Amino acid sequence: MQELRFLTGLVLSHRSGQSIVEGIDKTLAKGCLRMIRGIRGATTVEHDDAAEIIEATMELLKQMADDNFVDPESMSSIFFSLTPDLNAAFPAEAARRLGWTYVPVICMRELSVPNALAKAIRVIMMAETQVDQKSVRHVYLRGAEGLRQDLVPMAGFAEPGTDDDDGV
Repeated sequence: MQELRFLTGLVLSHRSGQSIVEGIDKTLAKGCLRMIRGIRGATTVEHDDAAEIIEATMELLKQMADDNFVDPESMSSIFFSLTPDLNAAFPAEAARRLGWTYVPVICMRELSVPNALAKAIRVIMMAETQVDQKSVRHVYLRGAEGLRQDLVPMAGFAEPGTDDDDGV
């Protein structure tokens, strides 16, 4: 039997691929564990221009971090992808310009799919957080909102369960 020791002092034992929380109420264990969550984001640019790509990506990264209360120390990694019509800059440079020196980053090319959103930069930020999966705030800017309308709050409407939601 292997044990994993977490900073909280909680010990999880693994047998045959099954996680077992021994001697601790599962609700309490869930509440004190921090999980790695994927925070999605996307934006677009007007031109294949290095400065524009870096500026749009910096805006996106800042909003993703701010909306989810994460800092570079809690980020495990960031994956960037560009549509085939963009090649003037590495969007990962935006993270470096923000001072996120030690966050591992990688850039890749999106598939060339007919009728896909053009001149798009997509991001997956992997960060440690205590929020559950459905509470992660995904960020879509500059016309990229249509990529995942199910994850983007509608303008002028509060999200269910927030203080601004009047229940109507």
